[in-house]
Amino acid sequence: LKLPWAQLASRQSACKMSPIASAMMMSSIAAAGTSAVALLGVQAVSGESPLAEGEIVFPADMDCSDRPDWDRFRRASVAHAARGWPDSPEEFGPGEHAELEQLFGTARRLVDQWLPMVCGNECRSTMDFRWGFVEEWGARCSDSANFDRYLITHYFRNRNITYQRREKSDLCHFGLITALVIVAQFSFQASVAQAQRYIYLAFSLLGDFFAFDWLDSSGWPVTALMLSANLRLMSQKLVKGEHAEFFREAMPGEVGPAALRWHSRWQGTSEHGKPSAERWDPSSPIEGEAPPRLVIWQTDGHTALAGEAKTILVRFADEIGVDTQFLGNSIADSTCGNYGLCPDPAMRDMISGLLMLYYDDTQPFESVAEAWVQALGPSLAKADAIMCGQPLYWCRFLMSLQKPCLMFAGLPVMWAVREEDQVAWGEDFMQLLTGSRHVVISESVFMAREMHWQFGVRPPVMRVLGLHTGAVHVPLRHDSVLVSRFGTSGALSECVFDKFVSKNRHWFPLKFVQLEQVLFEDHLSRTRTASYEDASHWKDHIGEIKVPGMPYDKLATHVAAISLPYDTTIFLFNELYSTNMPIFVPRDLWKWILGLHTSPSMAFQRDTQETDPPFQHRSGPEHDAPEYSPFYASGYKPMVVEQAISWSVFTDWALLPHLRYFLGVPDLFLQLLDTDGLHETASKMKSFNEEEVVTAVANWRNVAHRLLYAACTSPS
Repeated sequence: LKLPWAQLASRQSACKMSPIASAMMMSSIAAAGTSAVALLGVQAVSGESPLAEGEIVFPADMDCSDRPDWDRFRRASVAHAARGWPDSPEEFGPGEHAELEQLFGTARRLVDQWLPMVCGNECRSTMDFRWGFVEEWGARCSDSANFDRYLITHYFRNRNITYQRREKSDLCHFGLITALVIVAQFSFQASVAQAQRYIYLAFSLLGDFFAFDWLDSSGWPVTALMLSANLRLMSQKLVKGEHAEFFREAMPGEVGPAALRWHSRWQGTSEHGKPSAERWDPSSPIEGEAPPRLVIWQTDGHTALAGEAKTILVRFADEIGVDTQFLGNSIADSTCGNYGLCPDPAMRDMISGLLMLYYDDTQPFESVAEAWVQALGPSLAKADAIMCGQPLYWCRFLMSLQKPCLMFAGLPVMWAVREEDQVAWGEDFMQLLTGSRHVVISESVFMAREMHWQFGVRPPVMRVLGLHTGAVHVPLRHDSVLVSRFGTSGALSECVFDKFVSKNRHWFPLKFVQLEQVLFEDHLSRTRTASYEDASHWKDHIGEIKVPGMPYDKLATHVAAISLPYDTTIFLFNELYSTNMPIFVPRDLWKWILGLHTSPSMAFQRDTQETDPPFQHRSGPEHDAPEYSPFYASGYKPMVVEQAISWSVFTDWALLPHLRYFLGVPDLFLQLLDTDGLHETASKMKSFNEEEVVTAVANWRNVAHRLLYAACTSPS
């Protein structure tokens, strides 16, 4: 039966500590006299047992305890938050007017002193922004390779701005955010617009894609949710505490896989009612009769989805009852070898040249499609079907061949489509979705709902299992935690983690290993070379490290992995999950999943035509159509926070069971030392992954027989 989110949240509410309350508790303890704090009996997120005792030392770069002026202000602001952020002395007792006046005066002085690090002139628009606070973090994270690789590239190289290396100043990043919020709180009565301006400046200090939002690890009382809620609600006074918490929901996967399976069901989808070939029964075949054969010609720019299809259809051919062969033509050099789907060099060059006609030479679609058919038609003669994954659009160049298409959707439908071709492609894609000769599936619930919002049709979900890794979690590196690949949003993590480890080395025995380091060193070992792209050490390479192949066995030897999302779907996350390795994910998913799937540039929605025949999803309970657009944020501007949260719960990051969620580095450290809990998590992941294989084989059997039917009725 359907489990509504409200029901899931209510079942979880009794065992979930309020994240803002948790952050305030951490901050209050940190302010209690020293930066070393004893956390006694802090409840685990699951609420089943207290975490082990531990002493957390907040790095001075986070709580600013080494700068007396900021340290005094932190203690005062934490106490203010602990009282519930009172707007007037009367809210917490008489005679407190002087204390609030002093708090406001200190905050105003700090803002006046340090705001020039954020912007110049009057600081009236984003055009006045300057990036002194980024350079300040650069001074404090000078030994972080990922700060250079992502943040200097994002803020300076990509904008053709010179990055100025500087010495550390007395600026306190999270303290300035807090000062702006307090100034805003006591400015509402005089001017709501002025107060909102201070809130927006505080929000701006979180950075593009929330890259500098480590407030939950800072010892300061403000949160990104609080800032986002205030910008969204435009209230007449500061929204704080429980009012901001109203936006937060529990993760569906925390109560088990029921929500994932309900929203991933085949019944009630666009493919459920389409005709299918008669099933071949492997248990009682006619003597001498072989199973039906299916040949799929595929191409893409990223091989993960085609690789997933090949892994399941080929490995479980007997159970599926179809002998499937793939003709691989993926031009993704760094990933196609993982699945045996690389073309020969001549074919690769041919496909790349054809793509240049469309993207570089901007020739009309019709002429490019004609060139595709002429060049590639002979190689498709023996194929029963054509497959496209990322991007889906490339199959449009070959649609005139009248071959059945298998569309495995992983990125937005309009990705890699020129603007002038979007409407026509939308009509063609609608035919693919509803036509009986084609199969359209989605790799995630989020992607399926996204297409439902765009086209009014809900395809089935075929989640990526990642069985091709062949790896199993064996924590031989018992003192090492893997930090998986991230985007700009997670770029400060290396610096923050290292600072916490350095301050807590006397009791915290683990170290954090970056994925880039593993890839770099493994590549040098396998190739027996001394450098990669002129870099002899992984920290010297400022670009994203992309090497052929992925050492999954080595990745799975760490105690656990930390996965910091930078889109709604990251294939490496699913691959690591398949090894049964415990994975830690930030609890505030809503601000981490910004990417192509949420970008307004992808926000195509097909106009409903009066002549459209009604499409029936056939038997079974229908999937609810999304009310709000999934294309709600780009990472550069404030978002509709409730829209972001409502969509985030449909990602694998929220739906998969047995993930470990953390709120801030102190929470992460304590959970990582819960050895029994990690063993239990790995065991539960193993059982769940085994169950998922059975479901996946059944769904891929549907796909294979749908394609067989389409191939038999194809005019080609």
